[in-house]
Amino acid sequence: MVSLTVVLWAPVVRLAAQEEPAGTISEVEFIGLDRTDEVYVRDVVRVKVGDRFEVASLEAAVARLLRTGRFFSASYDTQPGDGGVRVVF
Repeated sequence: MVSLTVVLWAPVVRLAAQEEPAGTISEVEFIGLDRTDEVYVRDVVRVKVGDRFEVASLEAAVARLLRTGRFFSASYDTQPGDGGVRVVF
């Protein structure tokens, strides 16, 4: 008898929180940019203060970061901010 195991690779996708914060993005922060310029990363993510908060936009930003090939991993976190949502990549 021969056994075959198939392993499927899929990107890790962060599931949205049960309740999505409402409002606008009040702050965008980047952690761990040791060898990459923050201006470059801001251009890639296209998420900025004043944007409407949408999980789909943040997921797309993470996908764009990974497609650059400069990052082994990328994710984001959200926190309540002054007058909106603070996003940390």
